Amino acid sequence: TLHVSKEPLPLAPVFDPILKADSLITLSELLFETNSHELKAEHFPTLDSIGQFLMAHPTLEVIVSGHTDSTGNERHNIILSARRAETVAEYLIDRGAPYEKVSFEGFGSSRPIMGNDTVEGRSKNRRVEILIRNPEKK
Repeated sequence: TLHVSKEPLPLAPVFDPILKADSLITLSELLFETNSHELKAEHFPTLDSIGQFLMAHPTLEVIVSGHTDSTGNERHNIILSARRAETVAEYLIDRGAPYEKVSFEGFGSSRPIMGNDTVEGRSKNRRVEILIRNPEKK
């Protein structure tokens, strides 16, 4: 008999060698409460492992970018996306990423990855991206 647990599966930690220089990690909107820049605790393990990787590789640069869908006022979207990116950047710094190597920016709805005309598209557009790159390879 197959037993199906109703408990959610834990997020898998991200470890070396999955993470490497020149990685782009996309975190979904589910990282935050709706219209908020407060992180949800269930995502701490994933962010912790990214922070540990960055602490172990202090020469890597990290660029955190926040994105929204096109719903609502664009000025609000830019501010919200910047606050979300800043929250993730600060979390990574608190977990060991060198602060001088971490930057962040909010793009509002200016860089969609899908159309904003569907629920799925808007959901995919609400995201935070973490670009980890080797500065010597610019």
